[in-house]
Amino acid sequence: EECDWFIAKGYEVGWEDTAEISNEIEEDGTYGTVKGQGRSSKHVWCDEDGCGDQPTVQGVIKRVLDMVQKFPQEYLEALEILKYEEGGRYEPHHDIIPTHVNERCGARILTMYLFFSDVEEGGEIHFSEMDGDVRVHPKKGRVVLWNNMGDNDFGSLLNNAFHEAMPVLKGKKYGANQWFHMRDISNAYDHGCCGGD
Repeated sequence: EECDWFIAKGYEVGWEDTAEISNEIEEDGTYGTVKGQGRSSKHVWCDEDGCGDQPTVQGVIKRVLDMVQKFPQEYLEALEILKYEEGGRYEPHHDIIPTHVNERCGARILTMYLFFSDVEEGGEIHFSEMDGDVRVHPKKGRVVLWNNMGDNDFGSLLNNAFHEAMPVLKGKKYGANQWFHMRDISNAYDHGCCGGD
């Protein structure tokens, strides 16, 4: 099963502590990262060790692109595979990295979260700014997609896209972030044209 493959890949590559984007701007104009403040999870980027070229990954990417039409694969950031253990969470945040808006890669205009496991208790994605206080409960195979920016203003953040990963109360949560950028990101990091991440 695909979900199990991604979880196994995380263990094979080796989980690392995640970091969050700092609120302070570095001398080069980018935002740095900080660990252990509002985010407690482990991750693996699926651009290492040939992960992105694996048939399982390519199959998922094809289905993702079929769901969100008009996006070439070059506009997708590498999958970030995540593991949240009991107590793991990510405090309210927005997926936009401000410096990306004017960089070659462009901002993360859409976020797709893929759940790779059920969770016994907790671990919801909580959109507190949406009408109705929306919570999406973890369910293996479930996919959630949301818009991060205004339809007609690619420099504006949508308030209802602020979200948090609620603490895992019992069990473990596995999943992945798939971000869709405004422009081609395929080589932007390699050329230093998409900093602050």
